[in-house]
Amino acid sequence: MMIFSVADLSNINERFGHPVGDNVLSAFVANLRQVLKNEEIIRWTGNEFMVVVTDVALANARLLAEEVLAAFATRRLKLRGSGEWIGMVTGSAGIVVGQGADQAAALIQARAKLYRATIKGLGQVEA
Repeated sequence: MMIFSVADLSNINERFGHPVGDNVLSAFVANLRQVLKNEEIIRWTGNEFMVVVTDVALANARLLAEEVLAAFATRRLKLRGSGEWIGMVTGSAGIVVGQGADQAAALIQARAKLYRATIKGLGQVEA
């Protein structure tokens, strides 16, 4: 299970409005779809997205998550009307492996890892 969050979404919403925040989330999902082509992406909370992948080693899952975050951090997201750059937007990711039937425990563990990745700084993955 991989869980991603978009950093500082509340600040983006405050500065530019919720429609811009929604566009940022859409851009993030586009990055997720580009890297994780055949996986279902689930919006878990306001700025969190979950992806359950199967038959992927932890090292490969980490590489995929890092690819998503790196690609997103390089995007220059701009306001539609003025073309003003809204600033660098990043995300973080938490990954857990092999939890079997205990989905609740896997989710708790993944969110804890996501939290630790967020504390570490921009574009971090905790596996």
